[in-house]
Amino acid sequence: MSMKSDQRRVVVGSLFVALVFAVAAPVEAQREFEPLFDKFNFKLEGSWVALKTEISLDSSLLEGDGTTLSFEDDLDLGSNKTIPTLAFEWQIARKHKLGVRWQDISRDSSSQALTEIEWGDEIIPIDADIALGFDIAQAFIDYTYYPWVKDRWAAGFGLGLRWMDLQATLSYRGESEEDNVEGSTD
Repeated sequence: MSMKSDQRRVVVGSLFVALVFAVAAPVEAQREFEPLFDKFNFKLEGSWVALKTEISLDSSLLEGDGTTLSFEDDLDLGSNKTIPTLAFEWQIARKHKLGVRWQDISRDSSSQALTEIEWGDEIIPIDADIALGFDIAQAFIDYTYYPWVKDRWAAGFGLGLRWMDLQATLSYRGESEEDNVEGSTD
């Protein structure tokens, strides 16, 4: 084969590809409107939040109230946090959408007790080293139905389930001992 023959094939092939794209573009442009929703959505988001967490350390065995602790003010737990969210949405049909999301809020701190902390008959001494962990993991699944879908807007309602794992850990070490107080809920 000659070089002119190879060049001719490249030129003819390029013209054919350009012709296919030129014919396909008007067909796509003839649709009445673009779909309002994408078929699939993947999202990685971040939310900046200011958190305030307080716990009341009361004892049901002893009369009276115990101590109320602010995790942020008393135990140096960070209150401002960027929270990641991972989400996936699937537009099943024009009026039906499924979505799943995951979110994790993890915070921890270590500090020294500046005052004596009483919890029922338990006393955390001054200058005790206190470690605190406060974690929330959430998973969501939801379904949305859109009875009203127009060219540029939609309105609907949804129903969803949320699973939340909440765990708080407070441990301290005094001069000669170590005690732990932990809590976890689902």
